[in-house]
Amino acid sequence: MEGLTRREYKSQVQQKRIVGAGINKIRNSYNIYNYYCNYKKVRPKRDPHWYLLWWQYSEIIHAMHKLMREELFTTGSVDFPYKLGTLYLVKKTNILPRFKDGKLKVPYMVNWDKTLDLWYDDEEAREKKTIVYLELKNRHAILFRKKGGKYKNQRFYKFKTTRELGHDLFKRMKANTLDNFFLAYG
Repeated sequence: MEGLTRREYKSQVQQKRIVGAGINKIRNSYNIYNYYCNYKKVRPKRDPHWYLLWWQYSEIIHAMHKLMREELFTTGSVDFPYKLGTLYLVKKTNILPRFKDGKLKVPYMVNWDKTLDLWYDDEEAREKKTIVYLELKNRHAILFRKKGGKYKNQRFYKFKTTRELGHDLFKRMKANTLDNFFLAYG
């Protein structure tokens, strides 16, 4: 690239990729702030011990997420209270690219650092949009099992993991420190 250093080029391309990020696409569910607003309505007004500010409430929720994450990675599963389901970690082996709808689907994650280095060095690879993938031997996934749940309309419930949980899973996958898991083929 003319006139740009490697670092400047990477930041420029990443800024183009991030446009629109941070916009929550899920509109029909509650987030932490909605739960905090509900907490403000139902907390006892006269007792100052029950009064939590937004940042205190948020810290408690994030601390609980951290504990849940640690339990998931040490035991392999987390059971939710009131029989709301189970979150568990699975290991998938034999991951091969396959054709779907006439296109090649590659199930590997993109290694953006090496891809941007390739695009910086090779003009032809950038024009063809050649992508470098991470070739991990095993892939782990976090799944939500609703069976055994004691609530109605189970098919409409979905558990979406946080970005923090996904990043932590990826770090542990690369470091090869995941031991407790259920084996799933496919």
